Amino acid sequence: MRIIERDFQSYCNILLDDNRNRRVCRFYFNSSTKYLGLPLEDNREEKVEVDDVSDVYKYTSQLRARIRQLEGIAD
Repeated sequence: MRIIERDFQSYCNILLDDNRNRRVCRFYFNSSTKYLGLPLEDNREEKVEVDDVSDVYKYTSQLRARIRQLEGIAD
């Protein structure tokens, strides 16, 4: 499997090829407000609020673009 989940105390990383430098996204589910962390340039992150886990599907295109970026595939 190429997509791996690594759970930490305050967040959960989704990694490509189990490489911490190849983070696809991050989940923050430990508080009453749930967030999806989408990586941006310069090691910044955009946190978007999700009311339900299925809300992640709204960000499919961003997640696919991130994987293509990590693989070095041009859009």
